[in-house]
Formats: sequence, C-alpha cells, structure tokens
Amino acid sequence: MYVDDVICACLNIELLNDLACCTRVVKGILGPNSVVHEKTCSSRSTGKIDLLGWEFNAISGLICIAHKNVLRAFYGFFEGIMTVAHELKRS
Repeated sequence: MYVDDVICACLNIELLNDLACCTRVVKGILGPNSVVHEKTCSSRSTGKIDLLGWEFNAISGLICIAHKNVLRAFYGFFEGIMTVAHELKRS
C-alpha cells in the first residue's frame, strides 16, 4: 500500500518538521515503502503544487486542472474519435 496525495498547510519554519512527521505517521500506518520520497515536495520554491489532478498556485491564487490531466483529456477525446471512425469504417 502507498499514499497517493497528502496536503497540508504550515508556516515555512515548520515545513521540514511537518513533512517528517507526516512521513512517520504514514509509514507507521501503511509500512516502510508507503512513501515515495522523490515525489515529496513543497510549493514553497515555485508557488505551485499538483494535487489530485489540480494545480494549486499560491502566487496567482488560481486553481486549475493540471497540465498532465489536460493531455489525458485530449488523448481520451481523440482516442474516442478514432475508435468511432474505425467502427464506422468497418461497417
């Protein structure tokens, strides 16, 4: 088992301690391989963070669909068109 997304808000001076605390809690509940440290991040450096398919931008105050999900939506749309075209061609 693993954790997909966890979000919290804290003061900048508490960030490292809060990340470590959250990691300990998740690992304590779900086991030692439940957190992918390479994906652990803070929005402090860029002002942006992707969570559950949405991009939260603390600098601009915008919440919008994440770039990766826009691409997935286009892919799904065009895959559907190609499937329908293929079925029509076979008919």
